[in-house]
Amino acid sequence: MSYKLICLDLDGTLLTSQHTISEANLAVLRALEDQGIRIAIVSGRSGYDAKHHARTISNKTFYIGSNGAIVGNVATGEIIAETNISKGNLRKIVSYARETRIKPIVFTKNETIIHGPRDYFMHLYLNRKHKTKMNAYLRFVPSHRKMKCLIAHEDTGIQKVVFFITNKYKADQIEKELKAQDDFEVARTSLICFEVTEKGMNKSDGIRRLIEHLNIKKEEVMAFGDSENDYAMLSYVGYGVAMGNAPNRIKAVADKITDTNDQDGVANELKNIFSDISYSS
Repeated sequence: MSYKLICLDLDGTLLTSQHTISEANLAVLRALEDQGIRIAIVSGRSGYDAKHHARTISNKTFYIGSNGAIVGNVATGEIIAETNISKGNLRKIVSYARETRIKPIVFTKNETIIHGPRDYFMHLYLNRKHKTKMNAYLRFVPSHRKMKCLIAHEDTGIQKVVFFITNKYKADQIEKELKAQDDFEVARTSLICFEVTEKGMNKSDGIRRLIEHLNIKKEEVMAFGDSENDYAMLSYVGYGVAMGNAPNRIKAVADKITDTNDQDGVANELKNIFSDISYSS
Protein backbone atom coordinates (compact mmCIF):
# COMPACT_ATOMS: atom_id res chain seq x y z
CA MET A 1 0.00 0.00 0.00
CA SER A 2 1.20 3.50 -0.87
CA TYR A 3 0.48 5.74 2.12
CA LYS A 4 -0.37 9.37 1.39
CA LEU A 5 -1.05 10.77 4.88
CA ILE A 6 0.70 10.20 8.22
CA CYS A 7 -1.24 11.15 11.36
CA LEU A 8 0.68 11.71 14.58
CA ASP A 9 -0.44 12.01 18.17
CA LEU A 10 1.70 14.40 20.23
CA ASP A 11 2.17 13.47 23.90
CA GLY A 12 3.79 10.07 24.33
CA THR A 13 4.13 9.64 20.56
CA LEU A 14 5.82 12.36 18.52
CA LEU A 15 6.99 14.29 21.58
CA THR A 16 9.71 12.93 23.82
CA SER A 17 9.40 12.84 27.61
CA GLN A 18 11.04 16.28 27.50
CA HIS A 19 8.09 17.52 25.38
CA THR A 20 10.17 18.17 22.27
CA ILE A 21 10.21 16.71 18.75
CA SER A 22 13.53 14.92 18.26
CA GLU A 23 15.83 15.86 15.40
CA ALA A 24 15.48 12.32 14.02
CA ASN A 25 11.68 12.62 13.87
CA LEU A 26 11.86 16.09 12.31
CA ALA A 27 14.32 14.98 9.63
CA VAL A 28 12.19 12.01 8.58
CA LEU A 29 8.90 13.93 8.55
CA ARG A 30 10.35 16.79 6.51
CA ALA A 31 11.90 14.36 4.03
CA LEU A 32 8.52 12.66 3.57
CA GLU A 33 6.77 15.99 3.06
CA ASP A 34 9.35 16.84 0.40
CA GLN A 35 8.24 13.66 -1.38
CA GLY A 36 4.60 14.81 -1.37
CA ILE A 37 3.40 12.76 1.60
CA ARG A 38 1.07 14.73 3.87
CA ILE A 39 1.69 14.99 7.62
CA ALA A 40 -0.98 15.81 10.20
CA ILE A 41 -0.72 16.39 13.94
CA VAL A 42 -3.73 14.70 15.60
CA SER A 43 -4.00 15.64 19.25
CA GLY A 44 -6.31 15.99 22.19
CA ARG A 45 -4.64 19.34 22.76
CA SER A 46 -6.39 22.51 21.65
CA GLY A 47 -6.40 23.55 18.01
CA TYR A 48 -3.92 26.38 18.54
CA ASP A 49 -1.54 24.05 20.41
CA ALA A 50 -1.78 21.37 17.70
CA LYS A 51 -1.18 24.08 15.08
CA HIS A 52 1.88 25.31 16.99
CA HIS A 53 3.48 21.85 16.84
CA ALA A 54 2.43 21.31 13.23
CA ARG A 55 4.21 24.52 12.29
CA THR A 56 7.34 23.20 14.03
CA ILE A 57 7.51 20.49 11.37
CA SER A 58 6.76 22.80 8.44
CA ASN A 59 4.22 25.20 6.99
CA LYS A 60 2.87 22.32 4.88
CA THR A 61 1.67 20.29 7.87
CA PHE A 62 -2.02 19.86 8.75
CA TYR A 63 -3.44 19.68 12.27
CA ILE A 64 -6.40 18.15 14.10
CA GLY A 65 -7.02 19.40 17.64
CA SER A 66 -9.37 18.85 20.57
CA ASN A 67 -9.76 15.14 19.73
CA GLY A 68 -11.09 15.82 16.25
CA ALA A 69 -13.21 18.90 16.93
CA ILE A 70 -11.07 21.20 14.76
CA VAL A 71 -9.19 20.45 11.52
CA GLY A 72 -6.89 23.02 9.95
CA ASN A 73 -4.30 23.78 7.29
CA VAL A 74 -1.15 25.57 8.49
CA ALA A 75 -0.16 26.76 5.00
CA THR A 76 -3.41 28.56 4.19
CA GLY A 77 -4.76 29.26 7.67
CA GLU A 78 -7.99 27.56 6.59
CA ILE A 79 -10.20 25.86 9.17
CA ILE A 80 -11.27 22.79 7.21
CA ALA A 81 -13.85 21.64 9.76
CA GLU A 82 -14.88 22.36 13.34
CA THR A 83 -17.54 21.09 15.72
CA ASN A 84 -18.51 22.83 18.93
CA ILE A 85 -20.25 21.35 21.94
CA SER A 86 -23.95 22.19 21.81
CA LYS A 87 -25.34 24.71 24.30
CA GLY A 88 -27.57 22.01 25.78
CA ASN A 89 -24.65 19.68 26.40
CA LEU A 90 -22.56 22.52 27.82
CA ARG A 91 -25.27 23.28 30.37
CA LYS A 92 -25.33 19.59 31.37
CA ILE A 93 -21.54 19.46 31.71
CA VAL A 94 -21.31 22.64 33.79
CA SER A 95 -24.21 21.59 36.03
CA TYR A 96 -22.58 18.21 36.56
CA ALA A 97 -19.27 19.90 37.39
CA ARG A 98 -20.95 22.01 40.04
CA GLU A 99 -22.77 19.01 41.56
CA THR A 100 -19.55 17.00 41.80
CA ARG A 101 -17.39 19.98 42.80
CA ILE A 102 -14.97 19.71 39.92
CA LYS A 103 -13.78 22.72 37.97
CA PRO A 104 -14.09 22.62 34.18
CA ILE A 105 -11.34 23.88 31.88
CA VAL A 106 -12.89 25.11 28.65
CA PHE A 107 -11.26 25.17 25.21
CA THR A 108 -12.37 27.30 22.28
CA LYS A 109 -10.42 27.35 19.02
CA ASN A 110 -8.63 30.49 20.23
CA GLU A 111 -8.06 30.16 23.97
CA THR A 112 -8.19 28.12 27.16
CA ILE A 113 -10.58 29.34 29.86
CA ILE A 114 -9.51 28.36 33.37
CA HIS A 115 -11.83 28.16 36.38
CA GLY A 116 -9.90 28.44 39.63
CA PRO A 117 -6.45 29.87 40.42
CA ARG A 118 -4.88 26.45 41.06
CA ASP A 119 -5.76 25.28 37.53
CA TYR A 120 -4.58 28.60 36.09
CA PHE A 121 -1.14 28.36 37.64
CA MET A 122 -0.92 24.65 36.77
CA HIS A 123 -1.49 25.52 33.11
CA LEU A 124 1.15 28.25 33.25
CA TYR A 125 3.57 25.65 34.60
CA LEU A 126 2.64 23.05 31.98
CA ASN A 127 3.02 25.54 29.15
CA ARG A 128 6.55 26.38 30.29
CA LYS A 129 7.37 22.71 30.81
CA HIS A 130 6.08 21.81 27.34
CA LYS A 131 8.15 24.65 25.85
CA THR A 132 5.14 26.26 24.18
CA LYS A 133 4.15 29.91 24.25
CA MET A 134 0.48 29.53 25.06
CA ASN A 135 0.21 31.83 28.08
CA ALA A 136 -1.38 34.56 25.96
CA TYR A 137 -4.24 32.19 25.19
CA LEU A 138 -5.21 31.65 28.84
CA ARG A 139 -8.23 33.39 30.36
CA PHE A 140 -9.04 33.15 34.07
CA VAL A 141 -12.67 33.00 35.27
CA PRO A 142 -12.84 33.21 39.09
CA SER A 143 -16.24 31.66 39.90
CA HIS A 144 -18.67 28.96 38.77
CA ARG A 145 -21.37 31.59 38.22
CA LYS A 146 -19.14 33.59 35.88
CA MET A 147 -18.05 30.44 34.07
CA LYS A 148 -21.70 29.47 33.54
CA CYS A 149 -22.49 32.97 32.26
CA LEU A 150 -19.49 32.92 29.93
CA ILE A 151 -20.48 29.55 28.47
CA ALA A 152 -24.02 30.77 27.88
CA HIS A 153 -22.77 33.75 25.87
CA GLU A 154 -19.55 32.41 24.31
CA ASP A 155 -19.71 33.31 20.61
CA THR A 156 -16.52 31.66 19.38
CA GLY A 157 -17.73 28.16 20.22
CA ILE A 158 -16.49 25.71 22.83
CA GLN A 159 -14.91 22.58 21.41
CA LYS A 160 -13.73 20.70 24.48
CA VAL A 161 -14.12 20.66 28.27
CA VAL A 162 -11.43 19.10 30.45
CA PHE A 163 -11.59 17.89 34.06
CA PHE A 164 -8.53 17.13 36.20
CA ILE A 165 -9.46 14.85 39.12
CA THR A 166 -6.58 13.79 41.35
CA ASN A 167 -8.56 11.38 43.56
CA LYS A 168 -8.52 8.02 41.74
CA TYR A 169 -11.73 6.71 43.34
CA LYS A 170 -13.59 9.90 42.42
CA ALA A 171 -12.08 9.85 38.93
CA ASP A 172 -13.27 6.27 38.33
CA GLN A 173 -16.76 7.15 39.54
CA ILE A 174 -17.00 10.28 37.42
CA GLU A 175 -15.83 8.39 34.34
CA LYS A 176 -18.71 5.92 34.77
CA GLU A 177 -21.25 8.68 35.34
CA LEU A 178 -20.15 10.80 32.39
CA LYS A 179 -20.09 7.87 29.96
CA ALA A 180 -23.49 6.67 31.20
CA GLN A 181 -25.10 9.94 30.06
CA ASP A 182 -24.31 9.10 26.41
CA ASP A 183 -24.81 12.71 25.31
CA PHE A 184 -21.17 13.47 24.51
CA GLU A 185 -17.79 11.85 23.94
CA VAL A 186 -15.63 11.23 27.02
CA ALA A 187 -11.95 10.32 26.68
CA ARG A 188 -9.84 9.50 29.71
CA THR A 189 -6.39 10.52 28.50
CA SER A 190 -4.58 9.80 31.77
CA LEU A 191 -5.41 8.61 35.29
CA ILE A 192 -6.51 12.13 36.26
CA CYS A 193 -7.59 13.78 32.99
CA PHE A 194 -10.97 13.61 31.23
CA GLU A 195 -11.73 15.32 27.92
CA VAL A 196 -15.33 15.91 26.85
CA THR A 197 -16.36 16.77 23.28
CA GLU A 198 -19.58 16.72 21.26
CA LYS A 199 -21.06 13.28 20.54
CA GLY A 200 -19.23 11.58 17.68
CA MET A 201 -16.11 13.74 17.99
CA ASN A 202 -12.90 11.73 18.26
CA LYS A 203 -9.62 11.56 16.41
CA SER A 204 -10.93 9.17 13.77
CA ASP A 205 -13.70 11.61 12.86
CA GLY A 206 -11.17 14.42 12.54
CA ILE A 207 -9.11 12.24 10.19
CA ARG A 208 -12.24 11.35 8.21
CA ARG A 209 -12.96 15.02 7.59
CA LEU A 210 -9.35 15.74 6.64
CA ILE A 211 -9.11 12.90 4.11
CA GLU A 212 -12.42 13.93 2.54
CA HIS A 213 -10.87 17.37 2.04
CA LEU A 214 -7.67 15.88 0.60
CA ASN A 215 -9.45 13.18 -1.44
CA ILE A 216 -7.49 10.39 0.25
CA LYS A 217 -8.83 6.94 1.18
CA LYS A 218 -8.56 5.82 4.80
CA GLU A 219 -6.60 2.77 3.61
CA GLU A 220 -3.91 5.23 2.45
CA VAL A 221 -3.47 6.67 5.95
CA MET A 222 -0.95 5.73 8.66
CA ALA A 223 -1.39 6.77 12.28
CA PHE A 224 0.82 6.67 15.38
CA GLY A 225 -0.53 6.80 18.95
CA ASP A 226 -0.03 5.70 22.53
CA SER A 227 -3.10 6.56 24.58
CA GLU A 228 -6.77 5.74 25.12
CA ASN A 229 -7.93 8.61 22.91
CA ASP A 230 -5.87 7.10 20.05
CA TYR A 231 -7.85 3.84 20.03
CA ALA A 232 -10.47 4.97 17.48
CA MET A 233 -7.80 6.53 15.26
CA LEU A 234 -5.60 3.42 15.15
CA SER A 235 -8.67 1.26 14.46
CA TYR A 236 -9.85 3.52 11.63
CA VAL A 237 -6.79 4.03 9.44
CA GLY A 238 -5.16 1.63 6.99
CA TYR A 239 -2.06 1.13 9.14
CA GLY A 240 -2.08 1.86 12.86
CA VAL A 241 1.16 1.97 14.84
CA ALA A 242 1.27 1.83 18.65
CA MET A 243 4.25 3.23 20.50
CA GLY A 244 6.34 0.93 22.66
CA ASN A 245 5.20 2.94 25.70
CA ALA A 246 1.49 2.45 24.91
CA PRO A 247 -0.76 0.35 27.20
CA ASN A 248 -1.69 -3.17 26.10
CA ARG A 249 -5.21 -2.20 24.95
CA ILE A 250 -3.72 0.24 22.42
CA LYS A 251 -1.04 -2.20 21.31
CA ALA A 252 -3.71 -4.85 20.74
CA VAL A 253 -5.61 -2.75 18.18
CA ALA A 254 -2.49 -1.65 16.26
CA ASP A 255 -1.06 -3.26 13.13
CA LYS A 256 2.48 -2.69 14.37
CA ILE A 257 4.28 -1.80 17.61
CA THR A 258 7.29 0.48 17.26
CA ASP A 259 9.89 1.79 19.71
CA THR A 260 9.01 4.25 22.48
CA ASN A 261 8.65 8.01 22.06
CA ASP A 262 12.10 8.43 23.65
CA GLN A 263 13.64 5.99 21.14
CA ASP A 264 12.46 7.80 17.97
CA GLY A 265 9.73 5.21 17.46
CA VAL A 266 7.98 7.36 14.83
CA ALA A 267 11.11 7.90 12.74
CA ASN A 268 12.20 4.28 13.00
CA GLU A 269 8.91 2.87 11.71
CA LEU A 270 8.61 5.46 8.94
CA LYS A 271 12.11 4.62 7.71
CA ASN A 272 11.06 0.98 7.64
CA ILE A 273 7.88 1.69 5.65
CA PHE A 274 9.41 4.29 3.31
CA SER A 275 12.77 2.57 2.88
CA ASP A 276 13.35 3.97 -0.62
CA ILE A 277 13.59 7.60 0.57
CA SER A 278 16.91 9.21 1.51
CA TYR A 279 16.90 10.80 4.97
CA SER A 280 19.37 13.38 6.25
CA SER A 281 20.48 13.00 9.87
